This record gives sequence, C-alpha cells and structure tokens, in this order.
Amino acid sequence: MRCKNCNATLAPNAHFCVVCGAPVSENGPASQPAMPPETQTDDSDEIAPTVFIGDINDPAPKTPNFIPPRSQSGTDRPDSGVPYSQPVANTVANGPSAAPASDFRQASQPQNQAAHSPLPGIHAGINTTPPGNRPNTNTSGNYKAPKSFDPRMLIPVAVLVLVAIVAVILFVNRRKTIDLTKYVTIQYSGYNGYGTASMNLDQDKLLDDVSKSIRYSKGDTQKASSLIVSLVGYDADLDKASDLKNGDSVTMTFSYDNESLKKYHLRFKGEGTKRKVKGLKEVRKVNPFDYLNVTFDGVSPNASMDYEKKEDSEDFMNYINFEASQTENLSLGDTVTITATCAYLHQKDFVQEYGCELSAMTQDYAVEGVGDSRFSHSDLEKSDILNSMKKKAKMVFESELAQQKEYLAHKGLKYEGYYLLIRKEDSPAEDANRVFVIYSTKLKTKGNKKSKYRKAYLSIRFRELVKEADGTFTVNLDDYDRIGDDEISSMGIQGFKNISNMKFSLITVVDADYDSTKLIR
Repeated sequence: MRCKNCNATLAPNAHFCVVCGAPVSENGPASQPAMPPETQTDDSDEIAPTVFIGDINDPAPKTPNFIPPRSQSGTDRPDSGVPYSQPVANTVANGPSAAPASDFRQASQPQNQAAHSPLPGIHAGINTTPPGNRPNTNTSGNYKAPKSFDPRMLIPVAVLVLVAIVAVILFVNRRKTIDLTKYVTIQYSGYNGYGTASMNLDQDKLLDDVSKSIRYSKGDTQKASSLIVSLVGYDADLDKASDLKNGDSVTMTFSYDNESLKKYHLRFKGEGTKRKVKGLKEVRKVNPFDYLNVTFDGVSPNASMDYEKKEDSEDFMNYINFEASQTENLSLGDTVTITATCAYLHQKDFVQEYGCELSAMTQDYAVEGVGDSRFSHSDLEKSDILNSMKKKAKMVFESELAQQKEYLAHKGLKYEGYYLLIRKEDSPAEDANRVFVIYSTKLKTKGNKKSKYRKAYLSIRFRELVKEADGTFTVNLDDYDRIGDDEISSMGIQGFKNISNMKFSLITVVDADYDSTKLIR
C-alpha cells in the first residue's frame, strides 16, 4: 500500500504515512487539525516525538493531535525543515491516551531521552506541529524522500583510519638513520700530485648520538658503546690516501652491519661517499743544473770539463749529486751528458720535505770556449800569428849566424815557407800541433880557401799552436826547437843541406801521429 500524498510505501494497517505524516484513508488524506506551535527542540538522538495534551493549566484533557513516527532512517520530515521537539509519551493504534501534565513538563526539558522512546529509530527534536498546520514547501507536487544511510560512506573513513594505524606502526617501528659522513673530517696535506689524506672519525660524538637514538629491546642491557664496537663497528678509511692532486676524488669506506641493527631500530649510511681533494700546495719546479757551474779548459781535441755546485745553492742541493759522461779528451762540438741523482729514494719524499720537484735529471753540455788544434792552412794564413812566427824565426836565425860570424860566413836569409802538422785525434803525442817555419841561406867556412857557399835550410819548430774560440790563434813564441842534420850542423849551425833531408827529419818520422802537409810557400 502506498501513501496517496507522497507515494511512499506504507506498512500494512498503517494509520498514517511515516514519511509525510498524512493520515491514511481510502478517500485520500484528510484535513489535519491545527496544532500548537512547537515549544522546544533538542539535538539528542533517538528520542520519541512529543504529544501536546493541551493547556498545562487546564485540568480537563483535550484530544491530542497525532504526530506520526519518523522513518526508520532517523531523518526528520523533509517538508517541514524543523526537527521534532519532544518524544511521544504514549501512542496507540487508534489514537493517543491522555498524559499527565507532569509528564508533559518533564518531556519539554531538553535531555537525552533515547532510553524512554517507545519507538526505535525516532529521533529527538522532531517537529510537533501537526502535518495539517505545517507549511507545504513542496509546491511542485514532486516531493522525494531523502535517501537512507549508505554504509559505503564509511569506506573512506575506514581507509583513513587504516592509514593512520599503519603510520603509527611505522612511526613506532621506524629505524633511526645515522649518516657517518657527518662525523668524518678529511685533512689534506702536502703538495699537489704528492698529497696525502687522513680521515678522522669523531667516535665520541658518534657513540653519544647512537646512545641517544638507539632503542633497546626489553631486557637488553648493552650500552651503545659496546654495541657500536662489537656489533656495528666504526672503522673508517679512504680508498686512496697518497699521491693525490687537487681535483681528485677520494671515497670514504665504513665498516658497519645494518642487518644486525634492525632489532635496535638503527642503521648507518655513508658508504661510498666521495669528497674532492683540495687545498694542496703547488709544487715548485726547479732545475738542479741551474745550481751547477760547468767549465771547459784545454785545447780540442784534448779539452777537459769541470763542474761543481754553486756556493749559493739552496739546501735541497745538498742531496743532489752529479756525474758526467766524459771529462777528458774533449773536442769542440762534443756533447757531454751530466746526470743528476737524488739521495732520497723516492722523489715524493723529496717533494714533501722541500716543496720542490726536479724538472730534469739529465742535461747535455756542448764543449765550447776552448782552443782548437784542428784548423786549416787558410785559417792560419788569415791570422797574424803566422807573421809573428816568421819574424821570430828570422830573429833566431840571425842571432845564431851572428854568434858564428867568426867561423862561418853566410849570404842573407830567405823565407821558404812552413809545414803545418795537425795531431791526429787519437795520437799519444804530447804536442797538439806543430808549425815548422823554414828559411834558407848560403854558408861557407871561413879560413878555408877551398870552402864554397852551399845552400842550407834552417827550420824552427813552434808547438801548441791553438785556434781560440774567438777565431784568433795563440802560440808560445819562446817555446821552440831547432833541428838539423849532421852535415850542416858541423858548420856550427842547425840546418839541412836539402829539402828531402829536412822533410824526412821533420815530417816523415811523425806521420803516425800527425796529419802533415807539404811545404807551404
């Protein structure tokens, strides 16, 4: 059966509609008598509707207006917009019975009367105005009852509650994470390319923070310090700690066992953290040969070399030694290699001590600044030394002839030329070079009428003729020799009777040691 006013489904034998409150009759809804205005509202849940009996001061009871019960969902009448105000004292199928005034007064007080409600599902604070006296706000005639409570509305609430429970569990069981890198300092020392790194772990602070963060299980009396030592370990190290240069990366390594720390709700991190190397001092590059004096002496190809450290050398030079590949029998243009050695076994130790690095360990030196016995006739003839030797020779010859003028007569002196003998490079001869200056004259013995003038060749030998580095020649003009054969020497002066004899005596006998030339005129 349905309500003819709102089309709501009605229970069998219902006398009024539980939705709109209209009386149920076969001929349609009856007009509803006026009802006193509501006197009180209450927000308490599950309170039966209130029945107005009449004037509280009127001893004669009046016929009460009937207030239909609310729907099972506990909602108020949608067409009134006002909640029911008081619970019903007593209802019967055909009408309410009279209620004492004391009950009415008691019912009009705002209180939770859910326990006194004879009808389950009847909500407190229901509007007591009879349906006939209520304004009809549904002018369209298409009134719809509110939806009943949907249990699915509880799903979001349940999800939120579950999330909150999980969050609380995770929070309670969370593991405290300690970043070991925050307890580590790395110090770099030394010089760029040879630097060292040291890693310092603040164990005291680490143990202190562990003791504050760790949560012991029931009955566990271990201290944080013993735990960290025996169970976790706090060894820290670097993957590379030497031969570092600025910009290198070093990786920190730690020894810990997070699996063993689960029951203490603790874990460590920091393994594999990298740090950049910085702050290393720059190495000063020095050339040890800048502190070495090298000199050459003598005459090529028999020059010699000498080297020694400078007096104002830096302290590190006390640990540097030198060795030359050759010091004797040097020729102009030869190259001598000098090698430097350091008393330190490792150069990095030397760098750490003195802050400098040897930029070179060997250096070549060309033989220079010495005389040269290797020269040509054209070089000699362009110089003034040849004329000096010629003048010297003539003076010697004239002096000797003057000393023998009592016994020996001569006719003039004529320059014939010279021999240049260049000593061979591997020759053991003492004299580097030899120059024989040749003059000729005519001689005869005085007092012997049969004696005739004969031609004689007079020679003088100068030794150690040297071409200097600047192109000039030097020779000791006072260091000379006179040589002659027996035939002319018997006349009281050193000489040769012919060129053949002279060449043999002066040149041929020394060919093994000298590169000789013909007589240059």
